[in-house]
Amino acid sequence: MAKGSKKTKEADGYRQARADLAEKGPERLYLLYGEEDYLLEDFLERLRQRCVEPGTEEFNHRVLRGPAVELSRLEEAVNALPFFAEHSLVEIRDFDFNKCQDAAAERLKAILADIPASCTVAFAVSPEYELDGRRAAVKTVKKLGRSVYFAPQEDDVLRKWIVRRFAALGKTVGRRETEHLIFLSGQRMNALIPEIEKVAHYAAGEAVTLSDIDAVAHHIPEADAFRMTDALGRRDYEAGAAILQELLQMRTEPPVKLLAAIGGQMRNLYAARLAREEGLGKRWLMEVTGTRFDFLADKLLQGAAAFDRETLEKAVRACAACDHAMKSTGVDDTALLCQLYGELAAEGGHG
Repeated sequence: MAKGSKKTKEADGYRQARADLAEKGPERLYLLYGEEDYLLEDFLERLRQRCVEPGTEEFNHRVLRGPAVELSRLEEAVNALPFFAEHSLVEIRDFDFNKCQDAAAERLKAILADIPASCTVAFAVSPEYELDGRRAAVKTVKKLGRSVYFAPQEDDVLRKWIVRRFAALGKTVGRRETEHLIFLSGQRMNALIPEIEKVAHYAAGEAVTLSDIDAVAHHIPEADAFRMTDALGRRDYEAGAAILQELLQMRTEPPVKLLAAIGGQMRNLYAARLAREEGLGKRWLMEVTGTRFDFLADKLLQGAAAFDRETLEKAVRACAACDHAMKSTGVDDTALLCQLYGELAAEGGHG
């Protein structure tokens, strides 16, 4: 049922891995990671269905959780014979590969190199955990098994999925509205599901409107950073300050995370300004900024038109200096963030 592999495999996409699972059955070892946890969980559920016979889950589906999973427990789970079934699944959630070094990495390699044919082992890594491909433990799993990277969905695919989710709740939604929801709440499907449900229940009419989305959808830090820099571009400094104060008062994100979003936005605007001035094009901008959606790249290009190149360069440097101060001076993070906003507003240079 399981199929072992000794050759190194590059990270496959979700669709190919799902097709191979359906056609060929489960392999002995998987490394599942990436930003799109909705698809990762979908693949894991399909893997469970192929590996574990109904009614035997208690005995043949073993789940180990946390960064400090003991390798002795992993070895015991891997070598346990299936109970009244042909196959078992060992699922390891958020194992800390970065801390698995030297002797531990060698022991992990020995365990994973000798997985019985009756067992499948799947390491599932959450989006918040960044794999370091230089680590010996990560290299071992990729070499001995199959790594599957779960990327965010492409523009058109995600929009159609949002439309279907709203339709299931009795609502219709247009392209402009789906793009606005992605802009405000992000691209991760698991995060979008509760926002779609909130908006659908809030909307009075059959068709979802922009105001419906604005009223109840959660704002990711990047969206608020965009709103704040847009206010700076309009020279509406009071509006920008109000946005920052609102975020600080809500306390849903720590100042350091807000700074990361503001700094990322300034870097993206600087790249967009370069794209405009040097004629590098939207595709270049999307590649260097990691932007996956045309409409988000268009927003960056439009926003960059309000600033000159020198102002954006100074803004990027100011954000980096603020980040260093937060990590090294002991000054209150909120005060540093407010000071940064004052510096950004004082520049006031526009193209």
